[in-house]
Amino acid sequence: MGKGDWIEHDGKGRPVPLGTLCDLRLINGEVAERVRIGPTSFTNDGTIIPASKFQWSGWRYDDGGPMAPKIKAYRLCKDEERERSVAKFRHLLTPSERETAHD
Repeated sequence: MGKGDWIEHDGKGRPVPLGTLCDLRLINGEVAERVRIGPTSFTNDGTIIPASKFQWSGWRYDDGGPMAPKIKAYRLCKDEERERSVAKFRHLLTPSERETAHD
């Protein structure tokens, strides 16, 4: 599970950027662990639902979707995979002495 505290959600839309790793507590009390937030939808058995203009969001309470899978609270998880990727390429983002030296 994540290390942070639960953040209550107001049902007015997605409060975290796409790609964020979170634990989710649903209105029905279930907890989904280490979910990467994205625009994909799934059926109850985990099958991906193709994108459609008729999809509903677990983050919005007023969009007509079923209430059971709506998100009541979330907590941010440490994203070790992303941190490793950033560390691997950090040297490319930091200018060297030679690059910052003035003639």
